[in-house]
Amino acid sequence: MAQSFHFFNGEYLEKDKCFMHVTDLSIQRSFAVFDYFIFIDKTPLYIDDYIQRFRNSVGKMGLKLSHTNREIKEIVSKLINLNGSDKGGIKFVFTGGYAPNGYDATKPNFLVMHLGFPIIPGIHYKEGIKLLLEEYIRDFPTAKTTDYFFSLSIKEKIKQKEAFDILYHKNGAISESSRSNFFIVDADGKVCTTNEGILEGITRAKLIESCAGEIEIVKRPILTEEIPFIKEAFLTSSVKRVIPIRQIGETVIGNGKPGEVTLALRKRLAAFDESYLNVVKNHL
Repeated sequence: MAQSFHFFNGEYLEKDKCFMHVTDLSIQRSFAVFDYFIFIDKTPLYIDDYIQRFRNSVGKMGLKLSHTNREIKEIVSKLINLNGSDKGGIKFVFTGGYAPNGYDATKPNFLVMHLGFPIIPGIHYKEGIKLLLEEYIRDFPTAKTTDYFFSLSIKEKIKQKEAFDILYHKNGAISESSRSNFFIVDADGKVCTTNEGILEGITRAKLIESCAGEIEIVKRPILTEEIPFIKEAFLTSSVKRVIPIRQIGETVIGNGKPGEVTLALRKRLAAFDESYLNVVKNHL
């Protein structure tokens, strides 16, 4: 991109002029939440759902997002037009604000970032990805916080094991990946997704919605002891959409290749996304 503008506390600023003070609680105490979504043909994908989840995360901080949904959508639209990109990413960040004593803030900071369009290498969809199984659960799994300490602290281990990411579990129950929701096709051929200790992803919800009345998706605890018997597995996220898993830890899933159900669900979500974008563009 030739230029990049962000929105920060009421102003549209060039990227190189957009700064937060070091006393902000996002730096001092990791007290901040965020959200992220993509836009295609200048049209944000499921923006209302992302704004609502962001608002919920802010509420879990004990704070309030003063901007209305309409105002936030206007900010996003202006950023997309200012930057001149047909597709890209939008990131909301809401911090506890500046705290000279490192704890008590006066006023929150609200940042909306315009980012480039994320690219996932095609080989990951063709061959599937490997995940490491790690015992961990986020402190506030139902809020999208900026605290990624654990996953970032073991990046070298992930690299050494030639894995794509990690899969969290606690007391024998799998929750989520560091930035994605987890699905399986279990030993009985049922499509299942974890339902406890997770951030309920918008892409996860849209995939489930796209299957309504045709494909049953069961929300239930998924146990680590099931892993050797899983027929297929995949992740969903705003960036990855539906990405197949070929291996978890030392266990190869199915025949080690993306399964038919996973590929069919990926196509189903893509069609659902396209339908949404067409409806929104036709109403502009």
